[in-house]
Amino acid sequence: MAGMTTTDTATDWLGLPCPFTQPTSTAGVGSQPVSLGVLLHGEGDRAAPPALQAWVWAAAGALHVRVRCGAADMARVRALADARTPWSRDAWGDDAVEVQIDAGRTRREYLHVIVSPAGVVTTLRGFNNRQEQGWHPPVEAAVTLHDDAWEVALAVPVRALGSTPTPGDAWGFNLLVVAPELPGGYAQWAPTFGEALNPEQFGTLVFDGPPGDRAAEVAAYARRAAERADFFRQTINTLTPPDARAALGVADWAAWDAHLAARPIRPLRWEGIALGAAAIVAGDRPLAMADADALCAQ
Repeated sequence: MAGMTTTDTATDWLGLPCPFTQPTSTAGVGSQPVSLGVLLHGEGDRAAPPALQAWVWAAAGALHVRVRCGAADMARVRALADARTPWSRDAWGDDAVEVQIDAGRTRREYLHVIVSPAGVVTTLRGFNNRQEQGWHPPVEAAVTLHDDAWEVALAVPVRALGSTPTPGDAWGFNLLVVAPELPGGYAQWAPTFGEALNPEQFGTLVFDGPPGDRAAEVAAYARRAAERADFFRQTINTLTPPDARAALGVADWAAWDAHLAARPIRPLRWEGIALGAAAIVAGDRPLAMADADALCAQ
């Protein structure tokens, strides 16, 4: 019941054209658990081990997610469970399950739930590749440890997501399993090609939507991974000014200047939390602002 694929021309968060096709995962979601199918390496070029499985459904006023994480080293997972260490960015890479929800399908902002093997829940607001504090919903999470795997059962009340799904509604969604033995350290339902905090590339949950074809999605992600690799190999040692203009999608540098002049200003954020120079720690401010000035000059 998971998946159908569409492709379109993607843009990055600055509005620049992306030279690769953009696959989009979708899953029809009902009131019973629906498998998300094969999880993939973050670059989209290979399947994660079949011991990673995930299901999602909406029932009783909540979005439910269940994940089974097969682990090569359950002693490591049990040590994390016993430690009950709060999640932090410095601990990223330790085993965890992460769910990202963009109920408005803004492709810019999302709500993020992280569950550790100890059942410690961390909730964050995300904006592109930044994380913000300040979202503390009454999430229910239970963790079960097995001999060869650990499982997470998560329920997020829809009222905490700001939207109650009705048939046909589409929400942005992604799921990550973080584990040291995985290529790149994590697997995803919708690969985001190197930046896991990228809502532009989340998949889509369609409530009471039709079944799809996960195999076609997996093939589309593999094609995009190959396109990215070919583009890198062909251009990394041969870049010229015309190549750069072509990659930017502009005919000449005057057109590029016009694009920059018309592009909306995006405010500087320090640690993704507050705006502007006043938010920067006083001791770091001179160097940070000098770097910003240099970047603007370039």
